[in-house]
Amino acid sequence: MLRAVSDRLFDHLLAAFPADRAYGRDALAEAPMPAPVAFYLTHALLRRVEAEAEHVQPVSSFWFDHDHPEVRQAQEAYLAALARHPAIPEDEWKAFLRRAVEESTAHLVQPIQTLTAFVFDGQGGSLDAEAIERRMGYFAAYPYLRETAGEYLRQKGLDHIDRDRFRRLLARVDQELAEDYETLDWLDLLQPLFDLLKAVPGQEGVPVPLLMAFFREKNADVILHRLQTWQERHEAETIDEKALHGVLALAEVPTPAPTQPPVETAAPESPPRPAFAEAPTEQAAASKSVPLWQQFQQQRQAALPPHLAPPPRPVERPVEQSRPVEPPRPAAQPHLVEPPRPVEQSRPVEQSRPVEQPRPAPAAAAAAVPLWQRFRQGGVQSEEELARIEHAVLGEKAAAGRDRYVRSLFGGSAEAYAYTLQRLQRATSWPEASQIIAQDVFRAHQVNIYSDPAVAFTEAVEARFRAA
Repeated sequence: MLRAVSDRLFDHLLAAFPADRAYGRDALAEAPMPAPVAFYLTHALLRRVEAEAEHVQPVSSFWFDHDHPEVRQAQEAYLAALARHPAIPEDEWKAFLRRAVEESTAHLVQPIQTLTAFVFDGQGGSLDAEAIERRMGYFAAYPYLRETAGEYLRQKGLDHIDRDRFRRLLARVDQELAEDYETLDWLDLLQPLFDLLKAVPGQEGVPVPLLMAFFREKNADVILHRLQTWQERHEAETIDEKALHGVLALAEVPTPAPTQPPVETAAPESPPRPAFAEAPTEQAAASKSVPLWQQFQQQRQAALPPHLAPPPRPVERPVEQSRPVEPPRPAAQPHLVEPPRPVEQSRPVEQSRPVEQPRPAPAAAAAAVPLWQRFRQGGVQSEEELARIEHAVLGEKAAAGRDRYVRSLFGGSAEAYAYTLQRLQRATSWPEASQIIAQDVFRAHQVNIYSDPAVAFTEAVEARFRAA
């Protein structure tokens, strides 16, 4: 798949930039040359300038004063003129372009594997730090890898590093950085890949196998599972940014493990990890500094086009991990069907067990109460209104799954179910709706996102936006 995409992009660029002339830096900046490919080729030109300067030797003769300021000035002016006018010859253009396309595309999909192979280029043994930084400079995307590797070598005082250690270093940095990624971080990181493939004629979105290779290299197993589920459900070979936004938003929700309830403990806050620690026995003084990968993460500014930006999230109070989040409730609850009884949720809630839901009414009393009144506290005022909202959000068969959804996804809370349906009805896009599901269902009630009710509910909501 990667080779097929690269070949299509190469054919397109070769048609736009035929091998009938030399190409300098100005030509490489013209459309439709993608930015990662142009960056690679420009760096190749600059490396040629540096190599040419190293071979320019003054005429070796005692008859001339080569150290005279005028002579030195003339030599510097000559080298400066060379640097301003480099060009890839027409007879070498095709080979240069093909390699630039292949390496740039592979780097955006699997940066660790590509950088390791490119930097060492089949060489055994170790490479000096200067050569490593110079070869990593061919790639514009993921600058944190290049900067972190260079800083690591300087901090450790290493002049050389072997291939295996280099690969482990990049993998550790990449995976540590990805641990705290959220939806917008992933989309920001993948933006160069989406932009590159927009230059391929007829290519809509990114092939799913390429994205799976990307997330597999980062050990993002939850995202991989969600992505595979999405592909099987839609029978699609590619995915666009909006659809990926929905996949990532749902993958953020942690899947509760079938273990004993958490025990209330006061674990001390862990100190920050020392920068580039290779073992837990690093000096204590180094542990006080912020790891470089975190510094690069803090410096990254995630920016998405307005049409991809998710809706603003309501302000939430910090919730301890061992205490389940209570379902959202509307502000006003003026009417109650049953006489008030002591509210059991008013007692302090133990962290080691979930919050108890209101007890169901006896069967005889429930049968005498209209169904819609059980949802009244969720803002629904009539049976017709409830049915209309369900039909708009979940489709024609919504009412048949109502009891199962309330029981399995909302902890038995009819109010939370009605409230969430109203929010979903107001959503204008699937990314917005997926954020609501993640927040009001999966996080609030600690729901397993792979359970049958969760999958059915998510698919029903998504179907509304697919049909739009």
